[in-house]
Amino acid sequence: MNQPITTLRDIPGPRGYPLIGNIPQLSRDPLGFFLSMGRLHPHIVRLPLGPRTMYLVSHPTEVKYILQDNQKNYAKGYDQARPVLGDGLVTAEGEHWRKQRRLMQPAFNRSALVNLLPLMVSSTEEALDDWQKRSANGQPLDMAREYMLLTQTIIVRTMFSADLGNRAFEIADAFATALEYLNSTLVSPLPINEKLPTPLNRRFNKAMRYLEGIIQEFIDTRRAQPAQRRDLLDMLVAARDEETGQPMSDKQMKDEILTIFLAGHETTATLLAWTSLLLSQHPEVDAKVRAEMDTQLKGRIPSFDDLSSLTYTEMVLQESLRIYPPAWMFARMTINDDELG
Repeated sequence: MNQPITTLRDIPGPRGYPLIGNIPQLSRDPLGFFLSMGRLHPHIVRLPLGPRTMYLVSHPTEVKYILQDNQKNYAKGYDQARPVLGDGLVTAEGEHWRKQRRLMQPAFNRSALVNLLPLMVSSTEEALDDWQKRSANGQPLDMAREYMLLTQTIIVRTMFSADLGNRAFEIADAFATALEYLNSTLVSPLPINEKLPTPLNRRFNKAMRYLEGIIQEFIDTRRAQPAQRRDLLDMLVAARDEETGQPMSDKQMKDEILTIFLAGHETTATLLAWTSLLLSQHPEVDAKVRAEMDTQLKGRIPSFDDLSSLTYTEMVLQESLRIYPPAWMFARMTINDDELG
């Protein structure tokens, strides 16, 4: 950006097709297309996408300006995700976001997480035993899928204090369909109308009806028969706004549960899958992680207090996030005119 740019049309960008712009390149390979554009134009690039124009901002200075220095001028660009996430924390804005953030905070403080850790550990131990048995029989494992099933299991157990039996597979399939729809909307250059009778939309609408019904069933049961399960649902039911004293509505609760599930389990599973691959490619790093586990844990099951001592393991996870971030793109919409760089 050596020469000042004074109009939007002067911002550099690839030549697109008449009327549809860069939609074909984006549709074929969203990540590859954005990466190539970010390398070619490291500060900002103009991308015409049919009736809309997107501006890809990649440089850390401009990203910090949008997200932090002048964040009040940039609204979240996740309207396309609302059919899935409703008004949960990912999509919520302004005062509604602040209210929900206050209500949700107690569910994720230290004492709450300490209580949930045994469920996470036992679920992981069960998965490890299962993987060991299957691999001993020569069965190959798709670890991306296995990590996805593990994180789904952990979220269901920590959210509802429940093992769902055969329903767990039905719920997993419904969430997978909702996730497929969500991912398709987030990389689509055009708004997607979930009411159109496309095959994906039909599967999505059926999945959402099923999921909302299951979640409502859990909420109704918990309100009718309150008990100290100390799971996430318990905390959401008990949450009260500190200013008004009001609890969450059923809709608010469903939106937050769907947000935690969809935004929480795939990202974690993706991190675990990439980290496993990176460790297999760097045996010297893998050896250091194992040595830290042996030194700090001495063969026992980890507790919450052990997390702070696993410094090298945390560094490995942070580096994996840097190289292969599960959420590699996010959107913002300008509210008022602004200047970058």
